[in-house]
Amino acid sequence: MKRLLFLLLLFSSSFFAKANHIVGGELFYNHIGGDTFQIVFELYRNCTASCDQCAPYSNPIYIQLFDTAGHYLDTISLPLPAPYQLTLNNSANCNLIDICVEAAFYQRTVVLPPIAGGYILVYQRCCRINSSTNTVPNSGATYFATIPGDTAVVMHNSRPQFIAPTPQLAGIDTPFSYTFTASDLDGDSLAYRLTYSYDGADITCVDPSPGNAGQPGCSDTASPPPYHSVTYVAPYTYLNPTNNPSDAGDLRIDPVTGILSGRVNQSGTYLIAVAVDEFRSGVLLGTTLLDYTFTFTNCIPASAIKEIVSTPAKIFSRGDELIVSFEEGAAARARITCYDLQGKKIMDEEVGTASIYTRQVATPGPTAIMVKVEQQEREPQNKKIMLAQ
Repeated sequence: MKRLLFLLLLFSSSFFAKANHIVGGELFYNHIGGDTFQIVFELYRNCTASCDQCAPYSNPIYIQLFDTAGHYLDTISLPLPAPYQLTLNNSANCNLIDICVEAAFYQRTVVLPPIAGGYILVYQRCCRINSSTNTVPNSGATYFATIPGDTAVVMHNSRPQFIAPTPQLAGIDTPFSYTFTASDLDGDSLAYRLTYSYDGADITCVDPSPGNAGQPGCSDTASPPPYHSVTYVAPYTYLNPTNNPSDAGDLRIDPVTGILSGRVNQSGTYLIAVAVDEFRSGVLLGTTLLDYTFTFTNCIPASAIKEIVSTPAKIFSRGDELIVSFEEGAAARARITCYDLQGKKIMDEEVGTASIYTRQVATPGPTAIMVKVEQQEREPQNKKIMLAQ
């Protein structure tokens, strides 16, 4: 019995090991005609080479249908299209930050006859990326869209859809602006607002769908509505997703233009959700939600990075950071020592040379320091660099 339990735990842990991959997503539909709809789900995933916890795209994924009372109706499979990598917008012009986002646009055309109350289309998966600063680790994700069934006019309507977002690497304490743009096939009026992302699924059952391949204790259907917000880490909220403390620079969105702007005051990776509401003759017809993860950093533009020496180690200063990278064939270990200009030792550390060494150096303000890099069987390197605080 113990051996069986161990094997089950081993199986579960190996399956759930790769889950933290969701950067964002959007679920919407287009009315083709009659009772025919095109369901579209856009999923964005972390594709950085260093993310060993990032799951690949599923093929297929499953959109599940519920009625408005929360009763499960059916499951629709959507085949995997060819994913593609999004182009990074590095407006802060920063170095040494690895950001990679892939997009996959799943879609399928289905027939959905009218029913009382209409349909709720649901996709659930765990987990969102664990590097998110404003949400708790291992947060799940639920994306849903409602097809009303009250009148033929409302049911036979397409939801607005966002243009695919661009991965952002932006600076803190500088003006930030990003435009969320949506379109509507029916020409309805659109209004934008900040909203919260939805939680759903968890690390014990990362894929509650027929794709879970019979995992122990894992349902093959998503949880029914209603759905609830992800848990934000205080003091962050969906209305203030980036600033700690909240201040005049908190992000705001223009309800007419969809321009998100502000001045972010903390480095981090932040989940931001935007809703676009569609109106016809002043009547709200429905809402589409897009959530996405943005990265803000305090790094200095690449033009301000000073390379002091090229061999056998490269020594850089970037703001208040000391950065040392080692050439191929360097000794396995090196010692890095920093002194102030009076000769007082302020940092002394033995490091491995297989990766880039980056450390903040505490100084009372902008100042020069001496850096000594020692490697076995090499002459020590002594260089003066300038740090900015």
